[in-house]
Amino acid sequence: MTAKKPFYQQVADKLIEQLQQGTAPWQKPWDGEGMPDHMPHNTITGRRYRGINNLWLLAQQRQDPRWMTYKQAAAIGAQVRKGEKGTVIEYWKFTEEINKTDEQGREIIGADGKPEKQTVQLERPKVFHAVVFNAEQIDNLPPLEISPLAWNPDERAETILRNSGALIQHRAGDRAFYSLRTDSITLPLREQFADAGHYYAVALHELGHWTGHETRLNRDMSHPFGSEGYAREELRAEIASLMLSQDLGVSFHPKQHASYVDSWIKALQDDPMEIMRAAADAEKIHAYVMELAQMQTVEQQQEESMGQTQQNIDEASLDAERQALQAVQDGSIAESVDSLVKEHRVSDLKQLDAIVATIEESGRQGAFWQRHQPPADEAAFLVKLVEARTVLDDAVHQMAAEVESVAEQLQPFLPPQSDDETVKIVSDEKRYVQIPYADKNEAKALGARWDKEKKSWYIPPGVNQAPFEKWLNSPVNQAQTVSTTEPAADKILIDVPYREKNDARALGARWDKEQKSWYIPAGTNAALFARWMQAKPEVVAEEAAPDSMPQDAAVEQQAAAVQQERQAIRQQQGDQTLERVYLAVPYAERGAAKEQGARWDKANKSWYITSDHPNLSAVAKWLPENQALQSEPAMSPQEEFADKLRELGCVVEKGHPFMDGQKHRITTVGDKAGEKSGFYIAYLDGHPAGYVKNNRTGQEERWKAKGHSLSPAEKAKLAAESASKLQQREEQKRQAQEAAVERIKHYMRGYQPVSEPTPYLQTKGIQPQPGIFTDRTGQKTYIPVYNIEGELRSMQYIQPDGTKRFAKDSQQEGGLHVVGARDLQTASTIVLAEGYATAATINEATDETVACVAAFNSGNLPLVAAELSRRYPEKQFLVAGDDDLAVQAKQGRNPGREKAMEAAAVLNCPAVLPVFAPGEQSADQKAFTDFNDLAQKSAFGREGVAKQIGEKIRAQAVTQTARHDRKPPQPEREQAVAVKKRSGPRR
Repeated sequence: MTAKKPFYQQVADKLIEQLQQGTAPWQKPWDGEGMPDHMPHNTITGRRYRGINNLWLLAQQRQDPRWMTYKQAAAIGAQVRKGEKGTVIEYWKFTEEINKTDEQGREIIGADGKPEKQTVQLERPKVFHAVVFNAEQIDNLPPLEISPLAWNPDERAETILRNSGALIQHRAGDRAFYSLRTDSITLPLREQFADAGHYYAVALHELGHWTGHETRLNRDMSHPFGSEGYAREELRAEIASLMLSQDLGVSFHPKQHASYVDSWIKALQDDPMEIMRAAADAEKIHAYVMELAQMQTVEQQQEESMGQTQQNIDEASLDAERQALQAVQDGSIAESVDSLVKEHRVSDLKQLDAIVATIEESGRQGAFWQRHQPPADEAAFLVKLVEARTVLDDAVHQMAAEVESVAEQLQPFLPPQSDDETVKIVSDEKRYVQIPYADKNEAKALGARWDKEKKSWYIPPGVNQAPFEKWLNSPVNQAQTVSTTEPAADKILIDVPYREKNDARALGARWDKEQKSWYIPAGTNAALFARWMQAKPEVVAEEAAPDSMPQDAAVEQQAAAVQQERQAIRQQQGDQTLERVYLAVPYAERGAAKEQGARWDKANKSWYITSDHPNLSAVAKWLPENQALQSEPAMSPQEEFADKLRELGCVVEKGHPFMDGQKHRITTVGDKAGEKSGFYIAYLDGHPAGYVKNNRTGQEERWKAKGHSLSPAEKAKLAAESASKLQQREEQKRQAQEAAVERIKHYMRGYQPVSEPTPYLQTKGIQPQPGIFTDRTGQKTYIPVYNIEGELRSMQYIQPDGTKRFAKDSQQEGGLHVVGARDLQTASTIVLAEGYATAATINEATDETVACVAAFNSGNLPLVAAELSRRYPEKQFLVAGDDDLAVQAKQGRNPGREKAMEAAAVLNCPAVLPVFAPGEQSADQKAFTDFNDLAQKSAFGREGVAKQIGEKIRAQAVTQTARHDRKPPQPEREQAVAVKKRSGPRR
């Protein structure tokens, strides 16, 4: 299965292809002609798509700008045409609403009896995806209506230029540019342009560059013409120009310099995330410029004529005034404001605030009331107006304090870009600085250099040291400087390994984001944290010196303690099996580890020694507990993957997720007790990644951690820890399984062999067979699960209504049940089926030379097949599979058929699926799946089972001698023919 590309990679690939063809959204010119070129928008909400989603939908090259989800289309009576493929869009959530709690952690209940809410900033934004369809893909939609603009695009553009206050110079020639040095725009003379539309298109493009000044949006504008940095800025201005032309209705005439195109392609190929940064910056430019179009001060309003009428204001603004007035009058202003804040609609909030201000400033005979009906009860209205002002003031302040642009919020999670520092701290000497491996690229981009002799990073003379403060102020670097500054009395930094962070947090430790270290808050008992206390600065400095004394004694003492502890555990358990001690050995040190007796575990991809190693101190430096990982990121890969599991409907509990490269089942939302419809596998080595599938919903997704790259030492440490945890988990699992077997044996003492059909057997139409049990009332059915050696491993419990479950913590993988407790050694043919009812049905329809085995589910078929092939290599086999067409219709795959094929390949035998009478299966796919359904519900009945299985077995017998040399054929469907009635079933 091909790994699914990240969203930004898909967008980048598509745009690179279109750039090469000259068809990217911002490469295609457009003449406004007074008509709006509608941007992609959601038909139901009326809101346009922004940033990367806007470009992505434009790149689909649809003529209709209307988009909506499948459900939204259905809600308005429309229907997405069959076979149409939707387009995935991506949303980022930066805040989350949670219940307020008091100091004791209890929820605060409001006057309405409901928990009070508060909005918190997410440390790492959450990503959501949606699938939308274009109006061209949907039936029963009204045709697109395009109305002429209610304003003159050129006049609106002129207003923007005037309100900007930008210094614009007109000179004869063909050059149009923005100068960062003089903060001015230079344009050719107006008469040199073909028309006003061309003039404003160029002017607005340069105004986009003008917004990048440090006093405005503060972008990196320092790159010379022809550089990659210059091309990146040009990309932002070009995309913003496209957005402005769509919003204002002005012409759009993009520059077509080949050098720009080549640079854009290279930038996206080198860093696909660049398109997200560019789109986000373009949105900022668009928003900044559009606000200039709406600027109208209170003083200007007061200068307007008192007789201003509705004809003096455009319809859109008039409608906005009506809505605002209605919200004030009916008291719904708080709800409106709350919605705007939650959706981060800054411009709409400002517009609402300006309208309320207009109402406040306008007297009873003012211009506002010339356009609208004055309130009947003026006193009551004034009270509501004061309330509206209070709500708006709070919201505006909240927005100013909490809400930043999308690009600014994304910046910490995107590859770093260097910025010019306004305050420079320079030195004429080298300044050495300890930089964590994970930060080396960032430091290098800021000007740091590597000293090969001293094996340390340093800041060259004349390089600004201000950007390096976060490293210069770290404890290690502070310790290496000649300083008498004592650490802050209210913070004691402690060195907490990642796997012990929860223990430290429980004792009261807190995380310092700037220092990237755990610390003990003031007033907390430091004695509780003794095992994590860091060495004093002077000791750290001493240890960092090249001629520092090795800590042989400490290492040997620690190694002896570890070895003594492990020996004590072994003696206590009485286990003579040698325990594996996994080591965190970096790749470069593998030779040295091998010389010390370490061995490589292929399965767990980690080095290890056995617990009887004669010289544990020699390998102590590679013990996982002696490794120090990089400081904890904002969100660990485990936490990030756990979020992905929850996003796909998995219930994360009981230690999940296990990032050990092994397959794991997990409960999903909607599962019954004991069910685990989720599956995942995740890795921590290298760049943490994984795969998740929710078999209940059919959703599946490949996941890759954002921004986590592990050093060789970190990889080795995590591999060792993972292997150790896997070893412990396997032992715990083994012990739990053995305990389950003992419980089953205990309960079996009260079970009765089935003599009369239980409700389940009656429903399935099968007779009691030796080897299955029931309770004293004869209502429940108990089917033992054995391994290939005949050892009891589990029990399947079947309720009278057919509900099934297995014994808790028991082993089901590779478990089987031989119908009738037959000795497989005496059988000529072994038929392997999924469920017990299917196997028992086939058993009754065949003679004594055939033995039937139940594997209980499709996923277990290949595992049981492997065990049978190993134990009975010379036997003739046949796999009787289920035909899960109903599942295939929902999830796109047929697990019964697929797993039957896998099992047949293992056994080198045919696989056969049931063939029903014409029309039966197509009429009810869920009711006609297996050979029991064929016997019970089909017109072919049991005779059909006998014929289809019997003919396949006889055909197998003819070619038995060549079985091992023949490839397994595809499962065959017999033609529906009349069959003779057999004398009776075999019991």
